[in-house]
Amino acid sequence: MSRRTGIVSLAKALGLSTYTVSRALNGHNDVSDATRRRVLSMAARMNYSPSAIGRTLRSGKTEAIGLVLTPSRRQFVDTYFLPLLSGLDQKFKETGKSLFVTVASGDKQAIPLLEKM
Repeated sequence: MSRRTGIVSLAKALGLSTYTVSRALNGHNDVSDATRRRVLSMAARMNYSPSAIGRTLRSGKTEAIGLVLTPSRRQFVDTYFLPLLSGLDQKFKETGKSLFVTVASGDKQAIPLLEKM
């Protein structure tokens, strides 16, 4: 699996600052059209992918889906449960989201876990 191309690599390849590249990628008016086109073209060629952590810091949103399970012996041996979780995880990844699963010891612990998410 190849590493994603981030903003630092993109800026280095273009000979620009990460600030300028970021502004160009985000459509700010203080970047010339020529520079923006150059940045977008190189981003496509290098298969640029924005940092999920950077997006989270900027937006305050994690793009994560939390699932809190309460103990049930049946759910972990059910032949449909794990493939269902796997399918959900794959679909969320396709839309840029992450699935986080945790197990609460009971209903009383589940509520605080949900509130933290």
